Amino acid sequence: MKDEGGNAGTNNITVVGTIDGGTNHTINVNYGTVSLIGDGSAWFKV
Repeated sequence: MKDEGGNAGTNNITVVGTIDGGTNHTINVNYGTVSLIGDGSAWFKV
């Protein structure tokens, strides 16, 4: 996932789900990214 518009510093992007055993991930920096893979029930940061 990527903040293509460069606005995440003001308008955070929240990825909802189980990610690396925790809940959710927020992109809160302009042009920030997170790469994920899934196993059908959970997501993992790459």
